[in-house]
Amino acid sequence: MSDVEPTRVALYSDAHCPYAYLTAYRLRRVLPEYRDRVVVEFKSLALEHVNAQPTPKPILDNETPLLMLEEPDIPYQPWHAPTSEWPVTMWPAFEAIKCVERQGPGAAAALDWAIRMAFFAESRCISMRQVKSDVLPPMIRWLIETMDEA
Repeated sequence: MSDVEPTRVALYSDAHCPYAYLTAYRLRRVLPEYRDRVVVEFKSLALEHVNAQPTPKPILDNETPLLMLEEPDIPYQPWHAPTSEWPVTMWPAFEAIKCVERQGPGAAAALDWAIRMAFFAESRCISMRQVKSDVLPPMIRWLIETMDEA
């Protein structure tokens, strides 16, 4: 084990941003190679606050499919749930990730990815508490396995 502190990368993003989803996907692919040397810190960049409006479904409907062509294997489906289930806020997702971050960067990364997958691949309303609860069990299993390794 090295005494060198890991490099910290701050990922400022909004949970609904397709560019951030693509970045998170690419980071998940390369980070295992840099285990213990690079840590991603998740920072909330709430565009709904900056833009003073909810998540813009028409904009995401246009730009997300084109961006997903950059990574053909990225889990993605166009929004297929009823429009009434489109999340109007991402704040609960930010709060959940920040709370879990106290368990460690790996836990935050696992929940961040699970929330992004729920939105981009499963068309789930990630502003609902039950949706975040639904994605927690795999992450909790990951935490238990991680603690068993220590």
